[in-house]
Amino acid sequence: MVNIEVCEPLPDGGCGRMEYIIRDSVIYFKGEHPLILFKHDPDTRVFCEGYFMQVFTWVREKYTMWGIKPGGKCVIASGGVLEDHGDYYVYLQEPGKIRRVKPAGLNEFLILVLKTKDYIPLVVDDASIASTLINAVHIFSDELNREKIPSLLGNNIPNTH
Repeated sequence: MVNIEVCEPLPDGGCGRMEYIIRDSVIYFKGEHPLILFKHDPDTRVFCEGYFMQVFTWVREKYTMWGIKPGGKCVIASGGVLEDHGDYYVYLQEPGKIRRVKPAGLNEFLILVLKTKDYIPLVVDDASIASTLINAVHIFSDELNREKIPSLLGNNIPNTH
């Protein structure tokens, strides 16, 4: 069982109550919330369909703040390693399996598209996260990544084959 608290940061520094549900490690929100703050265990990660992310630790608690796109959802994950690669983040459940993550081809194209749509790209090795979040790029599955392009580009789809 994951211990997580969710609130909306207020201008006075407080934390506003918000409505959400968690189903199968996915957090769905009622209403639009531009910024959401999560308080969780140090081994827990929270990834969202968003444009801004900040992670910090205070005493024994970890906090993750996300700027969420309208209608966006979040995923709760345990363990793994999160690395900042400048233009994108990499989250690996089993980091020892992959020595170096360097997106290429369709993965690299999807990262560029996500950036133009103001998403933070997240490269993952977890198919569940990749199939849940629009901004999660699966490092090994062109099929999962290809499915995202039409919803991001609409009718302006170049040939990616």
